[in-house]
Order: sequence, then structure tokens, then C-alpha cells
Amino acid sequence: MRTLQKLCKKGGHSIVTVIHQPRTTIFELFDDLLLLSKGEEVFSGPAHMARQILESCPIIGTPLPKQTNVADWILDLIIIDEKRTLELTLNSKGGDEECAPDGRYLPIHWQRWKRNQEDELEETGTVKRKFHRLSTLDELKNSMPKYSAPFFMQLRLLTRRAVIQTKGEKISLATIIATCAYILFESAMWFRMKNDTNHIYERNSLIFFMIIGQANGVVISSVPVFKGFEMALLKRERSKKMYRVFPYFLAKTTADMTTTILLPLVHAMIVFFTTNMRLTENGGSFFMFSFLFYLTLTAAQSFGLLMSVALPTLQFALIITPALTIFLFIVGGFYIPFSNMPVWMGWLKWFSFATYGYCGLLVNEWSGNNVPCAESVTLQIGPQDVCPLPGDEVLTSLGINGALSHLWFNILMLIVIQLLCRGIAYKLLRSSR
Repeated sequence: MRTLQKLCKKGGHSIVTVIHQPRTTIFELFDDLLLLSKGEEVFSGPAHMARQILESCPIIGTPLPKQTNVADWILDLIIIDEKRTLELTLNSKGGDEECAPDGRYLPIHWQRWKRNQEDELEETGTVKRKFHRLSTLDELKNSMPKYSAPFFMQLRLLTRRAVIQTKGEKISLATIIATCAYILFESAMWFRMKNDTNHIYERNSLIFFMIIGQANGVVISSVPVFKGFEMALLKRERSKKMYRVFPYFLAKTTADMTTTILLPLVHAMIVFFTTNMRLTENGGSFFMFSFLFYLTLTAAQSFGLLMSVALPTLQFALIITPALTIFLFIVGGFYIPFSNMPVWMGWLKWFSFATYGYCGLLVNEWSGNNVPCAESVTLQIGPQDVCPLPGDEVLTSLGINGALSHLWFNILMLIVIQLLCRGIAYKLLRSSR
């Protein structure tokens, strides 16, 4: 009880406690006391005043006996009063006092006491003691406290908490082992690929495999973010006006953008060198590759966050989200070139983050790159009898033309997808109760 009292005084919390027969030392810790008899008020006010008001009741007429627990005494009085019959109450009072229809007197005595206090206030303008009444629902709504902490303090504290929470979940021994396994597998399968026309398909397949392997994991790991305990915690703390939804959403998604994306991004940067992907003299292709891969992962994360908020349960979300993610990969341009997609399905590519991530990485790999011809061609991509093969011809053969062939268009669309998914997720999260 002393801990609860400290929370009230130092933490600014209001605590309602239901307790049965507390000893005297515990009873004295209460600030306010509400006594009910069959749903009606018997007393509501400072706890130390309950004894005085009950002792003043004519039907009781005797003070608290010595060496008697005040809480036990109060409970006994209420129980005895509830067992009264109308005839017994009238006889004990000589029939000259008002009582409840069932014979109880304590609720009537409390109402009379409050009326006397109100009359005293009207006559003198002051009242010796302050007692409480139950607030109406409208009064409670209008008296809800505003947020005490400023926006940036909320954001700073929530970000710190989110980073601590996600760091242990997203950067653990298991995730490090899984990342190392991806690096070893991809490095072994595509180790130091030659830069010639025979290895064009291998480079394209590596880029798409990296997107599938890492983006799919990011989507799935983002689905539980706003489910289960986290959602219950948000609703509880939000009801206490501890913080707004906007700084919470910013803190949570920003922390996830750091901890969730870190290992997949490190993996991609290592594989870039072990597989001998295109490296320009000034290193610009490497930095652009890293930037594009990061945007692809954060766009995938945004989609996962949207599914986390939009779908009703975690189980349902974990069933639907992987299927939708695979569908987005299929229309991303690797399995079927954009030029070969059915007209009635081709428009779906514009809604897939995989489209812009894959096209952007291919443009970074092939645009302006003259690919040396292999001695014997095993897989023809692009026009024959052109040597060296212009990288733009590779893009054209894959149906990457028009807006998709521009690097900054793909970057812009990855950012737009993020903003749309996160904006919708925020609106849904704010409207949830």
C-alpha cells in the first residue's frame, strides 16, 4: 500500500483499490474512501472522516469501541444496516425520520449530511470539510488531463525505449547466425562472377534473390510490431495521456528502421564485394547499391507495418502477409519480364516495392556498363553480334524502359511507397481503440 501511495504522490497516478477488511495502519494510508450499500453511497470523502460521520448517525448512536479495527467496524455497520427491515427502522427511530424503502438508513443519513454541507456553503460561503460526489461521464471526459510532456520529450523517451526493446529482438545470436548463413551461401553460389555476357543472368538472379531473402524477412518481422502486448501497452498508456500516437509511431518505426534493417544491409554490402558486382572507379556504384538496398528494405518494412495495423489478429496477419509479399515479388519483373506480362496484370507492378528495388539495382548495375563478350555464349541476353554489349540493352531485354530505366525515379517511388504505407498505418493506429 505504501508503494501505491508513492505512485499517487510522486508518479501522478490515480489508483482505485478494492480491499477487504484492511488493518488500521493500512486504512490510515487511504486518501479517499467510497463506501457503498447495495449500490448506493454511504460515504464518499476523506477516509479519516468516515468514522465521525457514521458515529453521528442517530441509529448507531455509539462511538467506535476501543481496540476495534475501524474497517471491521464500518463493514459491520453497513451489513447490519442492510439487514434492517422498514418496520425495525421506523420503530427504532420512533417513526419520525426518513429511511430507504427497504429500511436502510445509512444512505439517507449520508445524503442528509451532504445537504447540510451545501446549506452551510450557501449561508457562510465556506465549508469546514470537503466531501466528494461521483462525477458524471461528461465531467470525466471534460476533465481528462492534457499531455504533460512536450512532443520532443515524448519522442526522445519513446525512441530510447523502442531501441532497447527491438535491439534484443532483432539483433540477437540467432539473427546474426542467419545473416552469416546468407552471406556464406550467396558468396559460394555467386563467388567472384565474371563480368561478361555469360554471367548477366547470374547477376540479375543474385540481385533478385537478395531482395527476396532479406525483404521477405523484414516484412514478416514487422508484422508483430503493433500486435499482442505492444498494442495492449499502447492502449493503456494512451488512455493515461502519457503520450500521443504520433511520437509513439515515429519512435517505434524509426527504431525498427535501424535495428531491423542493420543486419540485412551489412549482408548486402559484404556480398557486393564477394560476388564481384560492378564497382566504378570512384566507388559510387557501391554507395548507390547500398542506398537502393536500404530503401527497398525500409519499403518492405513499411508494408509489414501496414499489415500489422490493418489486419485484425496476428495469426491472420501471418497467414495473409506472406502470400501478398510473394505476389509483389512475382510482379517485380524477375520471373516474368515486364514486356511479357499480361496487360490486365502488368499495371500491378506499379504497386510493388520489389519492382522499384529490383529495377533500381539493375539500372545501377548495367546502365553505362559495356559488358565484355564471352568466348562462347551459353545464355543469350540482348542482341547478338554486338560486342561489347551495352548495359542499356540488357535493361531493354528485361522490359525495363521508360520511367523504370531512370535511377532516381525508382528511388522516388520507393520513398513514396514508404510514406503512403506508414501514413495509412498511422491513421489506422490512431483510430484504433
